[in-house]
Amino acid sequence: MSEQDNNNGNMMSATEFYSRFIEIWQNSETRQEVVFKVNAQLDPSLTYKQVLSKAKYAKTRGIPLKELRYETTNWSQLRSMFGTAPRRSTDK
Repeated sequence: MSEQDNNNGNMMSATEFYSRFIEIWQNSETRQEVVFKVNAQLDPSLTYKQVLSKAKYAKTRGIPLKELRYETTNWSQLRSMFGTAPRRSTDK
C-alpha cells in the first residue's frame, strides 16, 4: 500500500504514511482536526470514514492511539446567535 505525497508528487511507503498519520492523530484534539490535517498533508481524497478506518486498523496492529473527542455542532447556541427556526426532532 502506498499513498500520494502531496508535497512533491512522490509515492510514500505505507510505513511512512502511517508514521505521519499517527503523528497527526497524537497531536490533534478532535477527529475532525485529524481529517483536516490528513487531507492537507497526506491525501486530500480520504473521507472522514476512511480516516477513522485507518485509525482503527492502526489500533488493531497494536498502535496505542489516544482517544479523541468528537466535535459536534451546538444547534441551540447557533439558534440563539442567529434567531430561531422551527426545531426538528433531530436537533439537540
